[in-house]
Amino acid sequence: MRKLLQVVIGLLLGLSPFALVLLGPAMSASASVGCATIGTTTMTAKVIATSGQDINHQSIDATGCDVGVYVGPGVTGVTIQDNDIAKANMHGIYVQDTSSVLINNNTVTDTVGSESFPELKAIQATGSNGVIILLNTVTNNGSGGIAVTDDASTSPGGPAPGQSRPGNFNLIGQNTVMNNGSDCGVVVSSYNSAGGVMGNNITGNIVTGNAVGIVVAADEPNTTAMNNRITNNVSASNAGPGIIVHSNAPGDKVSNTMVLANRISGNDGIGIMIAAEDPAASLTNTLVIANRISNEPLPIMQKGDTNTRLIANKIS
Repeated sequence: MRKLLQVVIGLLLGLSPFALVLLGPAMSASASVGCATIGTTTMTAKVIATSGQDINHQSIDATGCDVGVYVGPGVTGVTIQDNDIAKANMHGIYVQDTSSVLINNNTVTDTVGSESFPELKAIQATGSNGVIILLNTVTNNGSGGIAVTDDASTSPGGPAPGQSRPGNFNLIGQNTVMNNGSDCGVVVSSYNSAGGVMGNNITGNIVTGNAVGIVVAADEPNTTAMNNRITNNVSASNAGPGIIVHSNAPGDKVSNTMVLANRISGNDGIGIMIAAEDPAASLTNTLVIANRISNEPLPIMQKGDTNTRLIANKIS
């Protein structure tokens, strides 16, 4: 199974060499009793992974825990596969400050969510590189679906302080992200000036019934999002725009985003939004190519951007 997944991932991610590094021996795991404290923090988790561990075929009820499965700093070569994870307070799966983690074919539901922290998605990789989030079903979660962010001592993902690390070369591929109504379906975003998000691929996902569809953004001042790709997704029937590329605060830099061959339909009236929301923010060199946009009164909205190229998009 592991070799088969490597072949599939290689086909999906020719641009992300880090993503093929799956380390360590297989180990069985079971959900722990109660909630364990994460390090010296106030966060708790139902399962805390160790390097090289396979966490698979579990039914993990994370009621009362902040996180269902937590993969912490420097814990590499973890596989989280074929699990049902439900009812965590913050994240169903949370990967922080590490690399080479596979999150495959899990169902994550009923995460409570909160607006206490900038990003509290059901599946989230923060300050991590080469994380593969593939073929998961993420539904009915309170604060949205899937996210990749950078990290710092004030972490966007919760009260567990992080290292100063970017969120680079991760794959969010072929997931179904539905009915996470109070927040965004899929997000790649930067919150730390020393971090940034670069070279991430959002590809082949079905994103429907969320507050917003798919987002690539620099959010806090002086942050960066570069060379990220949004390709071959379906983004439909979300309460906000189907796809957003945002540069939100002074000093932010969002550049070289590719929005390619997506199918966008029936969102809030805006298909693709490309917007620098602050006069001192930069949003440059966005390529919007071969997308199919239907049932959107404003198919493509632009604000404050430069060098955006719109090529061969089909609008109906």
